[in-house]
Formats: sequence, C-alpha cells, structure tokens
Amino acid sequence: MKTKGGKAKEFNIILTVNQHLFSPLIVAAFGTLLLELVSYPGFLLNHTGIPATFFLLASVISYCVLLFQSNFFDQKLVPEAELVLRCNLISLPFLLLMYFMFSQMEKAHYLNYVFSTFHIHLVILERIVVFTIFLSLLYVFSQITFKKLSLLKSVKKSDPGYSYREKPIGPLVFFVTMLLLLAIQSYTIFEVVSDDLASILRTPFASFEDRKIQKFGGPYRTYKFIIRHTEPNSVIAVPPQFVWGIVGNIGFSRYFLYPRFLVHPEDFTDADMPRIDYVIIGESIPITGTNTYKFWPTTPIPADSIYVFDELNQIEEKIEKTFYDPSDTVYKGKWGIIKVPASVKVTSGEYPAPTR
Repeated sequence: MKTKGGKAKEFNIILTVNQHLFSPLIVAAFGTLLLELVSYPGFLLNHTGIPATFFLLASVISYCVLLFQSNFFDQKLVPEAELVLRCNLISLPFLLLMYFMFSQMEKAHYLNYVFSTFHIHLVILERIVVFTIFLSLLYVFSQITFKKLSLLKSVKKSDPGYSYREKPIGPLVFFVTMLLLLAIQSYTIFEVVSDDLASILRTPFASFEDRKIQKFGGPYRTYKFIIRHTEPNSVIAVPPQFVWGIVGNIGFSRYFLYPRFLVHPEDFTDADMPRIDYVIIGESIPITGTNTYKFWPTTPIPADSIYVFDELNQIEEKIEKTFYDPSDTVYKGKWGIIKVPASVKVTSGEYPAPTR
C-alpha cells in the first residue's frame, strides 16, 4: 500500500518529467505544422495516422501543468523550456508580418496564389500564428505578479503573522480558461472518434482502402481514378466547386491528390496561368425541371488521351478519340480525364465556369 509520501514522490516525478517533456512537444508541434505548411493540411495524418493537432494539444496540456507548478508550487521553468518560450515570443512579430504580407498577396491576386507561388498554405500559417500568440500570451501573463493579493497569500509558519509573497495570477486565470477549452475540444474529438469507432465496430477486419471508401464514398474512387491516370508532378484543371462539390474543392481534393497541383482555370489571368497537363471532365449533372445537363469543360479540347469513369458502377474505360467534344453523350454521367497535348496552351477564359 502506497503512503502519502510515496504518492507525493510519484507526483513530483510526473511534474519533473513534464518539465523536460514540454520543450520536445513544442518543437514537435511546430515541426509538424511547418511540414504541413509546405506540403498540405493532413499530410501527417495521411502518412502516419497521427493528426498534427495531437502535438498541439499535448503541448498545451503540458504547458498548463507547468503553469500549475508555477502557480501553486513556486517551481521555475527548466532552462530549455524558458528558452523555447522566449524564442516563441521573439518570433511572433515576424510571423505576424509574414502572415499579413501573404494574406495581402492572396487578396491582390487570386485564391490559392500564395500556395501556387511560394508553396505555402495560408491555413497552416494561420494556425502557426494563432498557436504562437496563444503561447506568448500564456508566457507574458505568467510573468505578471501582484503583491498583497489575499486570494493568493501564503503563510510562513516560522513567522508570527501572515507574510505576502509575489504570486503570478496570470497562470491561474489561463489554467481555468484552458480547462474550459479542453472540455469543449474533448467533446468535438469525441464526436469525430465515436463515428470512426462505430465504423470500426461494424467492420472490424476492413482494410485501410475499404475504410476510406466507407468514409468518403464515391469521390474517393474518383480520386483513385485520377491518380491512376495522371503524373504526380502534373498540373490538373478541376471543375468549379459550386457545381461539382468535393472533387471541385481544391483544398479538400489536394489531401488525396498531392503532390499534383490543382487549379481552377477561371481564377487565373492568361499571364499567370500555369501549364495545364490534365483537365478533369466534370460528371454531368441534370438541371432540375429540364432535359439539359451541366457539364465541364464547356468547350472542345484537343487530347492525347481521354479516360472516363462511371463512379456509380465503378466502370473505367478509355475513349479512343483525340478530341474532347462536350456534346458527345459518351461523357454523360461520368467523370473523365483529358491529357492535354504539350503543344496546347490553356488560357484563363478557355474553360469558363458554367452559370448557375
């Protein structure tokens, strides 16, 4: 049976280990964010099964424990933790300036300009900035102290009366705030995990590919079809998102198709238009109340090769033609891929988005 002294010793060991674990967790959190900054959001999850947010959450919990130590046990940070937090604080102005510059570039040009030019994801950069601000605020507030605050007074038993010491109030405030945030985040995680767990329980021996199909359905098969018939370093024109949903969503589709570079031709000017290697044929969508269909591209295109895919029946075939004709019924209700000849230059207005 453990004594109170034994439990206290174990608790002190946990606190000591956490002090030395904090710095590697922070480095891992920023490292994974930087990795996804230049690759794509979800890169770590896609290759390791571990989301980048795991390290963010772990480092935040570790820091909360450090604040608990600082506030209630008067224990100072170990030198490496102090160094990491100071470096984080110093880097904040530069990150804010970088984010401001890139966001203004994005506004001045077109959607996805920063990624296409610098291969930097603004969404991930935003997460880095927010995380840096959060850590900086915690660090700054942890240095704020108040004298003679009755809620935080401590008694020195050797003295006949009360003796007030400087105690940091910032960590206590943020510690309570973090508990609330963690409670909210835990509920969100539980919702996501519970759905995935239910799927695992229904089909415990399903393969990884089967689970992807269960989660994403037909679009996942379409992504696999695109991967089979395109080069990894190719530039692919995809149909507009407001009609063709998931596949037309560049941010979402990039998770499956990276390192392929996806573009909406209508977002570019002729001068900025990259060399397009493939054009996705958007699945024909019937217009409600009519006998006509929405289709994309809307203009004929020369082709080195054309492949089509029936997502519903999972049938794939090659079309023996050297020219894509949008009026041809062979494309009706199917996805497709056109390989653009090297001699053909796609312009911004050549494949306009259809009207609603």
